[in-house]
Amino acid sequence: MLIFLVISLFAYIITGDKGIEERFSNAVGLPSESQGGDNGILGFTLEGNHLSYIIILVLILVVTALIYAKYRV
Repeated sequence: MLIFLVISLFAYIITGDKGIEERFSNAVGLPSESQGGDNGILGFTLEGNHLSYIIILVLILVVTALIYAKYRV
């Protein structure tokens, strides 16, 4: 797990906080769109309905806890 964390941090340092759209636009020479918003936490932001993300996360955690309790994996 520590190896993946180090690799992830190294990749973030190399690539910065640009998203895939900004990288593609720069690579092919398209004009970039300035959104003027903040970059979120460490460059990550949630797009879409935040409530649905929370509901899905809670469901995944509940199912994981139930599987763990039943099978003791």
